[in-house]
This record gives sequence, C-alpha cells and structure tokens, in this order.
Amino acid sequence: MLTHTGERPFSCSVCSKSFNAQANLLRHKLTHTGEKPHKCQLCGKAFSQSSTLQQHRRIHTGERPYPCQVCGKAFRQSTHLKDHIRLHTGEKPFKCDVCGKAFTIAVRLAEHKRIHTGERPHACPECGRAYRSFSNLWKHRKLHREQAVPLQDQEAHATDLSNTVAIVETVETIPIIETVEIFPEGSAINVQDIQFETLQVENIHLGNIQIGTL
Repeated sequence: MLTHTGERPFSCSVCSKSFNAQANLLRHKLTHTGEKPHKCQLCGKAFSQSSTLQQHRRIHTGERPYPCQVCGKAFRQSTHLKDHIRLHTGEKPFKCDVCGKAFTIAVRLAEHKRIHTGERPHACPECGRAYRSFSNLWKHRKLHREQAVPLQDQEAHATDLSNTVAIVETVETIPIIETVEIFPEGSAINVQDIQFETLQVENIHLGNIQIGTL
C-alpha cells in the first residue's frame, strides 16, 4: 500500500534516504557498510544486492531479456532498454537548468553540468590531472600505458605496420558510440550494452585481417 501512497517511513540513519519497505532500507545500508554478501560463483565478483548479482550473471550467460520492440536489439537491463528507446523517439527528458541543453540519459546531463560548475571528479592516479567524465580519464590513462611500452617494442610495432598493405575495398556501416555510461574502473563492460548510431566508413583489409562491421 505504501507504494501507492508514496509514504516512505523507513529512513537511513546514515544519509537520511527513506524507503517504503524495511527490506529496501536493509539493502541500502549495505552500501554504507561495504558488505557484499552476494558473490558470483563463476568469477568471484561480489555485490551488495542480489538483483545486481543477477544482472551481472547475464554477462556470463549472454542472456538479454529486454528486447527493443522497434529494432530488435536486446539488453541485459531494463534501464538500458529504456535509454535506448529514446534514440528512436528523440525524447530528451534530462535538461540542464543553466543553459537548457537536453540529453537522452541522466549521466550525460551530469557530465554536461560540470562544464558550468568546473567540477572534475575523475583524477588520474599517476599525474593528478582531472576530467569531467570517466571516459576522458580512461583515454588519458591510455597515454600513460603507451608511454610505458619499451622503445624497442614501439619500433617493432611501427615496423610491422609499415610492412602492411592496406587495400580499400567497399563501404560498410559500423557502429560508433553515441551515448556512454560511466563504469567503475576494473568493471566488466560488454559493448553491446552501449547505445550506437552508425557512421559510413571504408572497409579495409590489412594483410589477412579484415576490419569491417563490428
């Protein structure tokens, strides 16, 4: 009944967030204690909530129970499907209260707002440089990893590429990222859960390796 009335009598003593059921409050408290009692039997990763573990298991099983009724693309989580559907409808419900720019998903709005606030919460642990989005931090850290590669390995890689003949053949459609979710470092990410739009590019053969549709 509390779901219909909107009443939330169960309040967290740590952050004051309230819930309509005591069971929901108990699950929430695990986020403060750091306890993760729900463990994946396949990879050992642990979670604070059983529902999160259930979603994680679909990475191993490949299950995607939430298909799009418009294009047929399927997702592991209903929230990912909901975000995807907005690509078809054009709906952008997340609007910046400073400049009025609108977005299809909340995380993009959160990143955008940092342009106005100057906030850069994603800092590089190696050099301290900070970024507004995790994706930009990830690109930056990739530079550190490349710089750490021994010079002789870089020269060998360059030699291999110089001996490769690229032949332009046909035009194909491949996906590029249209919306990006923020993932904690080290988490398992399946690119099929990232929303896509398409870009026309040339299909290229590098030796015996074909670069085409992903």
